[in-house]
Amino acid sequence: MKVDIEEFQIVKRKGKEKKEIKVNETKTMNSQFANSVHSFTDDIVSMMFTEFDGKTLGEEGFTKDDVMKHLFGEFIPVGIAASPPKVKAKKEKDPNKPKRALSGYTYFGQQNKDKFNGEMNKIVDGGGEKPKYVAYIGQKWKELSEDGKKEWNDKAKCAQESK
Repeated sequence: MKVDIEEFQIVKRKGKEKKEIKVNETKTMNSQFANSVHSFTDDIVSMMFTEFDGKTLGEEGFTKDDVMKHLFGEFIPVGIAASPPKVKAKKEKDPNKPKRALSGYTYFGQQNKDKFNGEMNKIVDGGGEKPKYVAYIGQKWKELSEDGKKEWNDKAKCAQESK
Protein backbone atom coordinates (compact mmCIF):
# COMPACT_ATOMS: atom_id res chain seq x y z
CA MET A 1 0.00 0.00 0.00
CA LYS A 2 1.45 3.39 -0.94
CA VAL A 3 0.82 6.57 1.04
CA ASP A 4 1.98 10.13 0.40
CA ILE A 5 3.94 11.39 3.37
CA GLU A 6 5.06 14.97 3.78
CA GLU A 7 8.10 15.43 5.96
CA PHE A 8 8.65 18.75 7.68
CA GLN A 9 11.84 20.43 8.69
CA ILE A 10 11.81 23.03 11.44
CA VAL A 11 14.01 25.97 10.51
CA LYS A 12 15.02 28.78 12.87
CA ARG A 13 15.39 32.17 11.25
CA LYS A 14 15.99 35.29 13.32
CA GLY A 15 14.81 33.53 16.50
CA LYS A 16 11.49 32.34 14.99
CA GLU A 17 10.63 28.73 14.26
CA LYS A 18 9.07 28.01 10.90
CA LYS A 19 7.98 24.71 9.36
CA GLU A 20 9.14 24.06 5.84
CA ILE A 21 8.30 21.10 3.67
CA LYS A 22 11.50 19.15 3.18
CA VAL A 23 10.35 16.44 0.80
CA ASN A 24 7.14 15.00 -0.56
CA GLU A 25 7.70 11.36 -1.29
CA THR A 26 5.68 8.20 -1.61
CA LYS A 27 6.56 5.43 0.83
CA THR A 28 5.32 1.87 0.96
CA MET A 29 3.27 1.15 4.05
CA ASN A 30 3.83 -2.43 5.20
CA SER A 31 1.99 -2.79 8.44
CA GLN A 32 -0.07 -5.67 9.72
CA PHE A 33 -3.12 -3.39 9.98
CA ALA A 34 -2.85 -2.19 6.37
CA ASN A 35 -2.49 -5.77 5.16
CA SER A 36 -5.52 -6.85 7.20
CA VAL A 37 -7.64 -4.00 5.84
CA HIS A 38 -6.59 -4.82 2.29
CA SER A 39 -7.35 -8.52 2.73
CA PHE A 40 -10.75 -7.84 4.33
CA THR A 41 -11.74 -5.39 1.59
CA ASP A 42 -10.62 -7.82 -1.11
CA ASP A 43 -12.72 -10.60 0.45
CA ILE A 44 -15.83 -8.40 0.60
CA VAL A 45 -15.49 -7.17 -2.97
CA SER A 46 -14.94 -10.73 -4.25
CA MET A 47 -17.99 -11.95 -2.33
CA MET A 48 -20.09 -9.09 -3.71
CA PHE A 49 -19.17 -10.01 -7.30
CA THR A 50 -20.00 -13.67 -6.66
CA GLU A 51 -23.12 -13.40 -4.51
CA PHE A 52 -24.84 -10.40 -6.08
CA ASP A 53 -23.71 -10.73 -9.71
CA GLY A 54 -26.04 -8.98 -12.15
CA LYS A 55 -28.08 -7.22 -9.47
CA THR A 56 -28.41 -3.49 -9.01
CA LEU A 57 -27.90 -2.04 -5.57
CA GLY A 58 -31.25 -1.17 -4.06
CA GLU A 59 -33.34 -3.75 -5.89
CA GLU A 60 -35.05 -6.68 -4.17
CA GLY A 61 -32.45 -8.95 -2.55
CA PHE A 62 -29.60 -6.45 -2.87
CA THR A 63 -30.19 -3.75 -0.30
CA LYS A 64 -27.76 -2.57 2.34
CA ASP A 65 -29.56 -4.70 4.91
CA ASP A 66 -29.29 -7.78 2.66
CA VAL A 67 -25.54 -7.28 2.25
CA MET A 68 -24.99 -6.68 5.98
CA LYS A 69 -27.05 -9.78 6.84
CA HIS A 70 -25.07 -11.84 4.34
CA LEU A 71 -21.75 -10.63 5.75
CA PHE A 72 -22.52 -10.63 9.45
CA GLY A 73 -25.63 -12.77 9.94
CA GLU A 74 -27.89 -11.59 12.75
CA PHE A 75 -25.10 -9.64 14.47
CA ILE A 76 -26.13 -6.15 15.60
CA PRO A 77 -23.40 -3.94 17.13
CA VAL A 78 -23.98 -2.52 20.60
CA GLY A 79 -25.73 0.83 20.45
CA ILE A 80 -27.33 0.19 17.07
CA ALA A 81 -29.81 -2.43 18.23
CA ALA A 82 -33.35 -1.37 17.51
CA SER A 83 -34.89 -0.46 20.81
CA PRO A 84 -38.20 1.26 21.30
CA PRO A 85 -37.85 5.02 21.70
CA LYS A 86 -37.82 6.12 25.29
CA VAL A 87 -40.95 8.01 26.21
CA LYS A 88 -40.61 10.41 29.07
CA ALA A 89 -43.25 9.75 31.68
CA LYS A 90 -45.44 12.76 32.29
CA LYS A 91 -44.94 14.30 35.65
CA GLU A 92 -48.09 13.97 37.71
CA LYS A 93 -49.49 17.28 38.86
CA ASP A 94 -50.34 17.70 42.50
CA PRO A 95 -53.99 18.82 42.63
CA ASN A 96 -53.41 20.34 46.08
CA LYS A 97 -50.48 22.46 44.97
CA PRO A 98 -51.29 26.15 45.38
CA LYS A 99 -51.58 28.17 42.20
CA ARG A 100 -48.93 30.72 41.38
CA ALA A 101 -49.80 34.29 42.32
CA LEU A 102 -51.24 36.47 39.57
CA SER A 103 -49.28 39.49 38.46
CA GLY A 104 -50.82 42.92 38.85
CA TYR A 105 -51.17 43.08 35.05
CA THR A 106 -53.12 39.81 34.89
CA TYR A 107 -55.30 40.72 37.84
CA PHE A 108 -55.96 44.12 36.25
CA GLY A 109 -57.12 42.38 33.06
CA GLN A 110 -59.34 39.91 34.92
CA GLN A 111 -61.07 42.51 37.06
CA ASN A 112 -61.72 44.87 34.13
CA LYS A 113 -62.65 42.25 31.54
CA ASP A 114 -66.30 43.27 31.16
CA LYS A 115 -65.41 46.97 31.05
CA PHE A 116 -62.75 46.41 28.38
CA ASN A 117 -65.03 44.18 26.29
CA GLY A 118 -67.66 46.95 26.35
CA GLU A 119 -65.07 49.54 25.25
CA MET A 120 -63.88 47.28 22.43
CA ASN A 121 -67.47 46.72 21.26
CA LYS A 122 -67.95 50.51 21.10
CA ILE A 123 -64.89 50.72 18.83
CA VAL A 124 -66.37 48.06 16.53
CA ASP A 125 -69.82 49.77 16.56
CA GLY A 126 -68.12 53.04 15.61
CA GLY A 127 -66.79 51.37 12.43
CA GLY A 128 -63.35 50.52 13.72
CA GLU A 129 -61.59 47.18 13.67
CA LYS A 130 -61.87 45.12 16.85
CA PRO A 131 -58.52 45.26 18.67
CA LYS A 132 -56.90 42.15 20.06
CA TYR A 133 -57.86 41.72 23.70
CA VAL A 134 -54.32 41.26 25.01
CA ALA A 135 -53.06 44.25 23.02
CA TYR A 136 -55.91 46.38 24.36
CA ILE A 137 -55.18 45.40 27.98
CA GLY A 138 -51.48 46.04 27.41
CA GLN A 139 -52.26 49.52 26.12
CA LYS A 140 -54.47 50.27 29.14
CA TRP A 141 -51.79 48.94 31.52
CA LYS A 142 -49.16 51.20 29.94
CA GLU A 143 -51.46 54.19 30.40
CA LEU A 144 -51.56 53.59 34.18
CA SER A 145 -49.22 55.61 36.38
CA GLU A 146 -46.59 53.86 38.51
CA ASP A 147 -48.84 54.34 41.54
CA GLY A 148 -51.75 52.78 39.65
CA LYS A 149 -49.62 49.77 38.66
CA LYS A 150 -48.39 49.41 42.26
CA GLU A 151 -51.99 49.49 43.47
CA TRP A 152 -52.96 46.65 41.11
CA ASN A 153 -49.87 44.62 42.11
CA ASP A 154 -50.87 45.00 45.77
CA LYS A 155 -54.48 44.01 44.99
CA ALA A 156 -53.26 40.88 43.18
CA LYS A 157 -51.05 39.98 46.15
CA CYS A 158 -53.94 40.44 48.60
CA ALA A 159 -56.28 38.37 46.41
CA GLN A 160 -53.78 35.50 46.41
CA GLU A 161 -53.32 35.64 50.18
CA SER A 162 -57.08 35.60 50.79
CA LYS A 163 -57.50 32.33 48.86
